[in-house]
Amino acid sequence: MLPGTPADGYHNTVQSAYRGLQFRLAYDKIALTTGGVYMQDFVLSTDSTADLPLSVMEEMGVRFVSLDFTVDGEQHGYRDDVDLKYYYDRMREGMRTSTSQAGMQEVTELFTESAAAGRDVLHISFSSELSGSYNTECMVAKQIEEEYPGIRIVVVNSRCASGGQGLLVRKLVEKKAAGCSLDELAAYAEDLKRRVIHLFTVDDLVYLYRGGRVSKAKTVLTKAINIKPLMHCNIEGKLLPYDKARGRKKALQRMADDVASYLTEDYKAENPYIIIGHADSLDDAKFLGERLTEKYGFEQIIYEWITPTIGAHSGPGTIALFFVGNERRQ
Repeated sequence: MLPGTPADGYHNTVQSAYRGLQFRLAYDKIALTTGGVYMQDFVLSTDSTADLPLSVMEEMGVRFVSLDFTVDGEQHGYRDDVDLKYYYDRMREGMRTSTSQAGMQEVTELFTESAAAGRDVLHISFSSELSGSYNTECMVAKQIEEEYPGIRIVVVNSRCASGGQGLLVRKLVEKKAAGCSLDELAAYAEDLKRRVIHLFTVDDLVYLYRGGRVSKAKTVLTKAINIKPLMHCNIEGKLLPYDKARGRKKALQRMADDVASYLTEDYKAENPYIIIGHADSLDDAKFLGERLTEKYGFEQIIYEWITPTIGAHSGPGTIALFFVGNERRQ
C-alpha cells in the first residue's frame, strides 16, 4: 500500500484534473520537441512535504527527496508502507512523533544521478521558514555543479508546504509538458509561489505547541472553550494565525468565506482544480469542499491525505485548503 492511501474518489479527481495532459517520465534521457526546437529535457524534483502520492509523482515524472518521520521509535521514509489512519489514531492516543529535514546523502544521490546522466535539475524545496532542507539542497547543488561542469541545479525555495507545495509542483509539470525551458519554469515558479494560498485549521493546538509555534497558555485556553484557530502560510512561508472560530463547523465555514478575499477575477480559469488536505478527517474535508462548490463553483476538488512529516506538527483532524489567488499576505 502506498503512503497516503487515497480517499474515496481520489483517483477519479486526479485523472479528471490531468485529462488531456501528456507527461513524460523524468527517469529517462528524453527530449521535447517544441515549436521545431529540439532541446534536452531536465529533471523536475521536490521534497516529500508536497504530500503528493507516489503514484501521482511517478505519473508526472517528478523525483523527490524524502523527509523522514519517526513513529514509535522507528524511522520511516516517504516510500515506506505506512497506514496513515493507524498513524493518526496513535497520535490521538498520545504517541509522540518526530520528523527530520532532507538528508544530505539522499539529496546528493538525486542530484548526482541526474548530473551523471547529463541532465539539469529544477528542485522545488519545502519552505525555508519551516525546515532547513532548502539550505541543505542549495549546498549540495553547488557541490554537484562544481563536480559536473556545465550542469545546472536550480533550487527554488517554494515558501509553500503540504498541498500548497504539491499544487505548485502540479502547475510546473503542466508548464514543463507544454515545453517550458528550465529558466522559464524557474521564473514561473518564483512568480506563482507567491499566489499559492494556504488556509488551514487544526483540531487541537497541542501539536503546534509541541513544535514551539504557540504558547501553552493559548493551547489550554482554546481547548477549554472549543476555539479553533484559523491559520495561513504567509508570503514568507511562515505558518501564522489570522483568526479563530468557536467550533469545528464554524471554523470550516469561515475558511470557505475567507476564500473570497483571495480570488482573482479569472479565478476559475486559474483553478481548474483545488486541493483540500486532511489528516484523517475526510468528512470535514468534504464538508468544506461542498461549501466551496456552493459559493464559488469550483468544479474539481482533489482530496489528499496530509502525510506524516506535515501531520506530525499539525496533528490529526487538520484541514488545509490550497488554491491560486492574489498574492499571499504577511
